[in-house]
Amino acid sequence: MVLGDAFPLEVRLAIVEGRLTPGAVVYLTMPFTPRPKDKYVIVGAVEGATILGIVINSEINAFISERAELLRCQVSLSAASETMLEHDSHAACHECKHLSVESVTEAIAEQMDRYRGRLTGSSCAQIVAAVKHARTMSRADQEKIINGLTPLIG
Repeated sequence: MVLGDAFPLEVRLAIVEGRLTPGAVVYLTMPFTPRPKDKYVIVGAVEGATILGIVINSEINAFISERAELLRCQVSLSAASETMLEHDSHAACHECKHLSVESVTEAIAEQMDRYRGRLTGSSCAQIVAAVKHARTMSRADQEKIINGLTPLIG
C-alpha cells in the first residue's frame, strides 16, 4: 500500500486521469497473454476512451529475434535511466495494445503504485523512431503514438 491508496476514490481517480498521458508507464494485468500476467505498459497515446499502449518485455522472444523487420522495432530501455524498471527491458514497438481508459484508470486508482512514472525524452525519441518502422502497426496508430510522444522529446 502506498500513501495515495489512502485518499478518497474521487481524489485517486482525478490524480490518475491527470497522469495517464503519453509517456506514462503503468503496471497492469494484461489479459492478452496466454495466462494473464502483470506487464509494464507505456502510454503511447490517449484517443478518446482508448489508450494505445506499448508493452515492455524483459526479453525479446525468439520469433521477433528471427525477424529483422520486428527486431528493429524493439527499443532497449535501461533500468539505470528508466528508474521505474527493475531491470533492463525492451519496448515492443512493433505493435500497440488498445486499452480502455476507464479500466486502466480504475486499476491504477485501486492500487496507486501501478502508476510507475514517466519515460525520459531519450527513450521517447527511440520509441518514436521504432514506431515509424512498424509495418505491423496501422498507420493511424503509428501517427497517434508519434504525435503523442514527440512533444516529450527534449
